[in-house]
Amino acid sequence: MPLLHRYNVKKQYRTNPFYRYDFQYTINDEGIIQQSGPNTTKYNWCDMYLACESKEYFYLFISSLQALIIPKENLEDHEDEIRNHLYNLLGEKKCKYLYKKK
Repeated sequence: MPLLHRYNVKKQYRTNPFYRYDFQYTINDEGIIQQSGPNTTKYNWCDMYLACESKEYFYLFISSLQALIIPKENLEDHEDEIRNHLYNLLGEKKCKYLYKKK
């Protein structure tokens, strides 16, 4: 993941009170639905800027300054399925920082 994106994600996580809630994500062919506390937000795939991955998280950028942060520990061995889904829906150009498609 590019250094500037990593810095922006960490800053967002520390300063945004929205991240104090637990999140639930629903991923489908149209996009991602994020539920947190009283809020529900839908993000379409065409609105995604970039997808990145670390050992512990998927980062789905909706701008160069804001990302959805999805912990892998809660995915119950569905990492490959989600990674392949991202490649298929976003294209290789937006997924260049994901581990290789299996």
